[in-house]
Amino acid sequence: MSYDFEKVQNLTPTYLPDINDIFKNNKGICYDYSSMFAAMLRSLDIPTKLVMGNTTYVREYHAWNEVYLADQDRWVVIDTTVDAGLKKSKRKFDMIKEDEKYTKMKEF
Repeated sequence: MSYDFEKVQNLTPTYLPDINDIFKNNKGICYDYSSMFAAMLRSLDIPTKLVMGNTTYVREYHAWNEVYLADQDRWVVIDTTVDAGLKKSKRKFDMIKEDEKYTKMKEF
């Protein structure tokens, strides 16, 4: 999946991701990445939140996920959009992010 820079430039305040379109086009914005990831994990009965707010990794309003690790009895932050960018630039990253780098405003 790749980041859709054109979509982000033409975004409306009422935008909602369409999983079928995201899958078909294989590109999207952070909200799309997070929606797709949440749908995939929820289809496997893995508790997952789609979260929106701010992070030190991105200047703009952002979306990411929190995933419940049952064997550890804790929620962890996973940011597939940031990870995709780091992977594309061949940089090392940890899938589980530091909670303190994220500020929640909404969660679904």
